[in-house]
Amino acid sequence: MPKRYKRPFADEESLEPLPKRLAVGTGVSPEPAVVYTDGACSNNGKTTAAAGFGVYWGEGHKDNVSAPVTGEPTNNRAEYEAIQNYLLVLWIIG
Repeated sequence: MPKRYKRPFADEESLEPLPKRLAVGTGVSPEPAVVYTDGACSNNGKTTAAAGFGVYWGEGHKDNVSAPVTGEPTNNRAEYEAIQNYLLVLWIIG
C-alpha cells in the first residue's frame, strides 16, 4: 500500500486517500516531524513528589523544553503538560 494511504491506528476498511494539504509557498515542510514528549514524577502520590516534563523536537531545536509541572506534581500531570506544550507550539507556529 502506498505511504499516502497509510494512517496509524486505522483498519484497512476505513482507509481513504489523504487530502493534499500543502500548497506551494506555504513554508511548511512536506516531511513529517518526529517530536518526543515525556513527563515523570519521583515519589508520585507522596508529599515529597517532584515532577517535570520535556519536549524534544531535535538536536539544538529552539522549541526543546524541560520544565517542572505547574500545580500538584503527579506523573499524569507531567505527561499532560508535555503534550500541552507540544500542542501550544504547533498552534503558535500555525
